[in-house]
Amino acid sequence: MQKIRRIPSLYEEVVDRIKKAIFAGEYRSGEVLPSEVEMAEQLGVSRPVVREAYKSLQSLGFLEIRRGTKGGAFVCDLDNLSFAENISDLIRLGKISIDNLVATRLFLEPEIGRLAATHATLEQLDGLAEIAQEYADVTNPRDQIRLNSKFHRFIGRACGNPLFSVLLDSIMDFTETFLESICPQNKVLHQPQEHMAIHAALCARDQDLARELVHKHISNISTRMHNLQNSYLKGFSEQESKQESEPEG
Repeated sequence: MQKIRRIPSLYEEVVDRIKKAIFAGEYRSGEVLPSEVEMAEQLGVSRPVVREAYKSLQSLGFLEIRRGTKGGAFVCDLDNLSFAENISDLIRLGKISIDNLVATRLFLEPEIGRLAATHATLEQLDGLAEIAQEYADVTNPRDQIRLNSKFHRFIGRACGNPLFSVLLDSIMDFTETFLESICPQNKVLHQPQEHMAIHAALCARDQDLARELVHKHISNISTRMHNLQNSYLKGFSEQESKQESEPEG
């Protein structure tokens, strides 16, 4: 049986329409949107639908609702968007820098790999081998993203420094959400041999090799992430152009 396709509610369509207008520069930071009545007339919907859409956009960080005679729905500074809930929007706006993310990982993870070569227990190494094999066996990009994140988190827990582990968990939360937002269904994140090689270096207790391989692995991922983001933004732009060219019915 096929999955049931969820049909967006009317207020969600209004939310999407307003977001696109903000992205297009029709409404800029600090500007006030039309009143609920005016927006309802423009979009051909009821006032309660617009009110619900405005509330949703406020919770997402797009709008600030002010009361009083000088009140209204004001467009927020989009740098303040909630990352977890608006990852794809932040990508479209160019607010998320892959270079910043990769630089942070390159600074932290090679050292974590070096420490894990010394501190990882045999049980942890066995667990890491299982994760690496799971990654090699799956073909779904979403599963690959999940297992890739699990592999790196596991090394963090094996490095002997719980603070490093906490920091790496946060970074992988960011990375995982980012990749889930831009990775298409037919793309391989990276080859499983990269994880296998890192695991072998840890088993050999070779600190320098472990550090080198982790550094190389993250550098390789950086290139792939740039390619994925470029493809994502290109596809989004083409979709927007197609929608704009379609006659309203």
